[in-house]
Amino acid sequence: MNQFILALSDLWRRKINSIFLFIQVTLFLILLNFAIMALQDLENMKAEVNRLNKDEQIYSLIDVTNQAQIDQLLSDESRIEDLQSLYTYMFNNTANNAFTLYSSYLSFNDHNLQQIPTLAHPDSRTSNVRYLYVNEYFFKYFDMDLAEGHYFNHEDYTSNSEIIPVILGYDYKDILNISDTFEDISGTTYKVAGFLKENMNYIDIMATREFINLNNMMLIPLNENKLISNTDYDAVINRAYIIPEAESVLADIVNYAADLNTYSFAYKSMNEQIEYVIMDKEKWIQTQLFLAVLVALFTIVSFIVTFLQFIEQNMYEFGVHYLNGATNKDIMMRIVFQVVPFIVVGDIVSLTFSGFDHSGWLTILASILLLIIVCIIPVLKIYRLEVTSILRWGVR
Repeated sequence: MNQFILALSDLWRRKINSIFLFIQVTLFLILLNFAIMALQDLENMKAEVNRLNKDEQIYSLIDVTNQAQIDQLLSDESRIEDLQSLYTYMFNNTANNAFTLYSSYLSFNDHNLQQIPTLAHPDSRTSNVRYLYVNEYFFKYFDMDLAEGHYFNHEDYTSNSEIIPVILGYDYKDILNISDTFEDISGTTYKVAGFLKENMNYIDIMATREFINLNNMMLIPLNENKLISNTDYDAVINRAYIIPEAESVLADIVNYAADLNTYSFAYKSMNEQIEYVIMDKEKWIQTQLFLAVLVALFTIVSFIVTFLQFIEQNMYEFGVHYLNGATNKDIMMRIVFQVVPFIVVGDIVSLTFSGFDHSGWLTILASILLLIIVCIIPVLKIYRLEVTSILRWGVR
């Protein structure tokens, strides 16, 4: 304990230098933590895409329509029939399955939602809830599990009821109950059908290229009766994923959209897209690792130089400690204890980003390795000191 108190005193005397060392250690651990999380995310993404495409290829439509044509399509209310025809051809076709990953936000003034910290609260009354349109194929391909309640049934996807059933993420489970109703600011009523298990997620490889956590989201059944405008159909169609019996079905959809003079589509499979995602992520991970190594080297050199200077400047004080019964081990611990606070606080800061999951534990191991490396040379120097040479140094 005495050596630890002395170590803290040493750090306090060199507080400016200590602040710079703390920044270096923390920056290294944060960069390393981000790189490890990115590697994990990449591996999880590849595994998920392989799982989704194991038995059937999943494709996404890519809209290459010029903006002028899009503006004309969405502004002309008479074109809604063409969009309805295209929607039916895509989502009710026996030659393929289809689901959409269209997501947006709804605003609510429900006081219960104010209790959910993971939601955005623009003011003291309003809560913004992110929702996702889903159909039965979404649940099939993304393996969604419920903590409570029931999945949507056929009636939920076809009913004209003014009350819309919803499945809520896990964050709502202690705030609302099954069959509770609540209204958005436009007056639309929603009824709770179920709650997802904690940390359910899906991957939108063609858009965000990240796993989307559903804890604070709301799932709404994709019901064509609720699509009332051109923009409604446009949003759903352009975020569609298609699982065809044969690739020629995709060509048929592209041609049908062109015949209706709605969209100019191309298409790409998830397996093709993941190759580009992997390249992008690998470049980003390499950059993070390079920066982490660069910071680590600079940190190691800074620590070693600092502690060698500290030993030289305090040589006579060490000699006095030796004469009072101290050993090399005591002086070594004084050096080590000066590093420990940087490592502990740096780990705490970096772990706020990841928690104690796999990347968190790897970061802790890396911080311990850093502690060992920066202490090796100063500790060896202390180990080789002799009391007589220390005292002679003091009277030079």
